[in-house]
Amino acid sequence: MLHIDLSSEQLPHARFALSPMTELSMALIAAIHRPLRSRLGSTTWHIIKEQRLEHLAVLCRGHFPRLPGFITSPPSSYDPGVEEQLHAIANTPAGQVRDELSSFFNGSGECTSPMSVRDEVMPHAQGTGDLSKSDERNFVRHLADDLACLWGHLLASRWPAVKGQLEVEVARSAMTIAREGWAAAFPTLHQALSWSDGCLTVDTPCHGRISRSRSLILVPSTHAHRPVLFTDDRRGHDASLAYPVGQPEAETATDEHPLGQILGRTRLALLASLGPARTTAELAKLHALTAGSVSYHLTRLHSAGLVHRQRRGRAVYYRRSPQANALMQGAAD
Repeated sequence: MLHIDLSSEQLPHARFALSPMTELSMALIAAIHRPLRSRLGSTTWHIIKEQRLEHLAVLCRGHFPRLPGFITSPPSSYDPGVEEQLHAIANTPAGQVRDELSSFFNGSGECTSPMSVRDEVMPHAQGTGDLSKSDERNFVRHLADDLACLWGHLLASRWPAVKGQLEVEVARSAMTIAREGWAAAFPTLHQALSWSDGCLTVDTPCHGRISRSRSLILVPSTHAHRPVLFTDDRRGHDASLAYPVGQPEAETATDEHPLGQILGRTRLALLASLGPARTTAELAKLHALTAGSVSYHLTRLHSAGLVHRQRRGRAVYYRRSPQANALMQGAAD
């Protein structure tokens, strides 16, 4: 479970953004984390190999779905162009490039990967900690060129249609916020999100707390498999949260999910949304079901030991049990 400190005073500063680089980052993460399990990951790898994008190939052979921060910087405006974002990457300060590459390649900090660029892109370097300013500038400029090439082959022709889909999502979300407020809106963005008492909770295999961000930028993505948080380690900067829009192509339909074949599609969907504790009424609204139908399925899940329930005043809250968490994590792997 990931917790993001987001006070009621910070919420009015939260905003939405459309980001070409976020879509491209999701493709890279798929190539790192799911290269054989998703069409997006395998297609991205194919382009990188066919076009000989060596700097991207180095990044994509890491073991963890995280990229250096200068690639995933929060969008500077609502609708930045891809050229603007690539220019910002190419002109990242040398010190920031060195620090974030060192963290990513050498396994220090939160960016954990045992890889080294020593034998791949910069054979003269003994590791990212020994890069000169010239090496850093050359690396990041070549990397920006590789990203531009990947964009052209993977997303450029589809971006107008994708952007239209994302704009529809932002308009829908804005209407929900205007009518019901932020607390009610977060679960409608994705079932893994919930906000209360100054904290946004993300139901994810990652664990931790983010407390230094100024506010939050919400970035809808057609390529995200689940909500993904991109943070700037510098205090006082915005964090960005990419979340899935529609049905990601990499995600298996619930009725084809290994647990879906046992539990059934509806019960699996309910179980998936019970990372944060929720009431029957909240689940009914989230899944467009009747309260009676939700209550029936929750009773069956509770009898099977897959959900726990707790009374808080007049309301009864349901949450996945540790056994259910283990089952879902095992099925995802």
